[in-house]
Amino acid sequence: MTKQPVQYIIFFFIAGPLFFLLRRSIHLGGITKSAAKTDLAKLRKKTGFTFLNCKKALKEFNNDIVKAEEWLHKQAEKEGWSKATSLQGRETAQGLVAVLCQDNYATMVEVNCETDFVARNSQFQQFVGKVASMALKQHRSENSVINDVGKVELMGDKLDGLKSEQDDGSSVKDITALTIGKIGENITVKRAVCMHVPVGHILGSYVHSMAKTSILKTNDCSLGKYGALVAAHSIKKSSAKMQPDEFGRRLCQHIVGMKPVRIGEFVPPVQKESEEQEDGEEIEEQIVTDLVNQEYLIDPSLTVGELLYQEGIQVIDFVRYECGQKLH
Repeated sequence: MTKQPVQYIIFFFIAGPLFFLLRRSIHLGGITKSAAKTDLAKLRKKTGFTFLNCKKALKEFNNDIVKAEEWLHKQAEKEGWSKATSLQGRETAQGLVAVLCQDNYATMVEVNCETDFVARNSQFQQFVGKVASMALKQHRSENSVINDVGKVELMGDKLDGLKSEQDDGSSVKDITALTIGKIGENITVKRAVCMHVPVGHILGSYVHSMAKTSILKTNDCSLGKYGALVAAHSIKKSSAKMQPDEFGRRLCQHIVGMKPVRIGEFVPPVQKESEEQEDGEEIEEQIVTDLVNQEYLIDPSLTVGELLYQEGIQVIDFVRYECGQKLH
């Protein structure tokens, strides 16, 4: 009977420390696993790469997030260039139009992809917004002093060559390849237009919107299938029914919905009565294609020209984008 307590005491002194070491090992192992999961979640959220790729990168660099991220971007760019080459020529009929405005500057871009599923992908949307931001920043830097309404259209090499202030000065072409590597679908940055107006002018914008992505701290980039920009100014005192920003937005809504080809020439009602009527077919053609002769989308009792006359506004220029539109 006396031996049993002694055996327990001996067992406690031998097994006790082993138990605590095992418990500590399990606890630290749990912390390590938890930290590894946190690093994996952070890396996935920051880069947008797949679970397996992020896990592989962290394992490769012993959970060093900075090195893992650099490696992932290099790999994606390599894969992107090869995918861009292999996917070249595949039709990109889907995509998005983005409009980004800041102060007296605005830009509108069209970026195409293969499927509508990818157009709804957040990585693709952020990429489209980034292209718009790059175009706007360059346009602002090249037109820091504004004396008149201006418009610049970008396509091909001019658009591909836009540089980012971040990402080591990567070009649109570079980040396109990177995005192709992430998404695995052909992407085409089709066109962009930048506009600016002097103080006191109207710079209207509208996107038939499906999403917004934050690109600049003070502005949201609106994304959708259709978009429009319009530049206008006051030529006389208006009826003050609408604020300039609201008026510009509604005018762009009309442009998106009614597809005018040109501004056209508005004839005031008094002058119109004294003029001879033109050929019927020519009048019909003007109504279809001339902005000022179209029935105003929001109030069909007025033509756009009558609305502009009533509000004391003159349209100087406008641009309409439709995603997938065939260019002449």
